[in-house]
Amino acid sequence: MGIFDSCSSRFQVVPCKLVFSSFLVCFCCPGIGYGLDWRLTPSLSATETFTDNINLSNIEKKSGFVTEVAPGLSINGSSPWSNFNLNYRLQGLHNAGGRDDLDFNHQLNMTSLYQAVRNTLFIQTSSSISQQNISNTLVTTDNISGVGGRTENTNFSISPYWTPRFGRFGSGLFKVGYSRSTFDTSSSSQAASLVPDNFVTDSDTFTRQARLASGSFFSSMNWALNYSSNEQTRGTGQDVRFEQYQGDMRYFLNRKFSVFGLAGFENNDYQTTQNSIRNGFFYTLGGRWNPSRLLKFANLPSVSAPFFEAPGGLEA
Repeated sequence: MGIFDSCSSRFQVVPCKLVFSSFLVCFCCPGIGYGLDWRLTPSLSATETFTDNINLSNIEKKSGFVTEVAPGLSINGSSPWSNFNLNYRLQGLHNAGGRDDLDFNHQLNMTSLYQAVRNTLFIQTSSSISQQNISNTLVTTDNISGVGGRTENTNFSISPYWTPRFGRFGSGLFKVGYSRSTFDTSSSSQAASLVPDNFVTDSDTFTRQARLASGSFFSSMNWALNYSSNEQTRGTGQDVRFEQYQGDMRYFLNRKFSVFGLAGFENNDYQTTQNSIRNGFFYTLGGRWNPSRLLKFANLPSVSAPFFEAPGGLEA
């Protein structure tokens, strides 16, 4: 948490790399900066809050007023090729938690989308800064009440993706992504003492996604091939991986009845209490009858390694 302490005169500046990394995406690509319609909207809010339990204690309750002054800035840019939205707020608090100090909290939310190739190649980014509760004994959704038990969480992500079209034969999606999440527990010894090793931790996440789907050329049959992968590297604790391959197909015998099947393979790795992860091959076979637009009957026996399921039912 960015804090200004009236005794030690300590102030942490908002991480500018987070904003600049996403901002450059909108300006480093040719032509985008000139086509955007920019709107800058400053804001200022002030509130005075009274609470009869400012330190959230059931033993030594303390009442008091908390003063909040929060200047902010919104930046919005839009064009036929891209959009950019940024909302920043500097929350200034006096007497939060009954400490009679000044606290400053950075709060940021940014999203952007740029079309590098019209309707085909995109670059998506996002950034955020917020305060997160890290105490199981102190559950609060604001920065006004309670003493400690919070840390500043910073997130950044970037995801380029390609959406090719193959005429009437089909379409595709190919996407990769990277995101980073950090928790500023080092700036507060009180916050660090409340955080178990595996509760919150810095992490880097890499995602991959691919999809091919049939088009209108296949009038009596729909099919799709899917792949997804999510790998997270953590600063403490075990890394996490989710990976899945899947293909599905539906064949229409007539306008009201169809048969379908899907099959795939899962390869996951994460920490469990019993060190047991269900990986392997799975498939589903079934049929569907649509007597009307509002009523669907389905019988869906399925097998998923290493267990068996046989659900069935009525779909409305």
